[in-house]
Amino acid sequence: MAKVVMREGENDFVGGLVFHKRVKSMMEELPSSEEIVIDLNNLYIDSSLIGTLLALHTSCRKAGRAFKVKNVSEQSMKVLKLSGIDAVLDIVN
Repeated sequence: MAKVVMREGENDFVGGLVFHKRVKSMMEELPSSEEIVIDLNNLYIDSSLIGTLLALHTSCRKAGRAFKVKNVSEQSMKVLKLSGIDAVLDIVN
């Protein structure tokens, strides 16, 4: 089973912190067997979002939880590949 999370709010540093905190709170309430899936539909990916995704990936790994991202646009995939994060994240579409 998966908990799909959509990013809301501003796509900046503060928005990233709020989003990270929201997902971490969800993780505490969910069974450890439930994976976290971040829906990147219609999101512009910048360094702030990359940092947030890496932090969430790390938090999930430490908790023994699966972490995935989905609905990555072609342009966003280019950014993920350029940054090298595509090799770290489990990207599903």
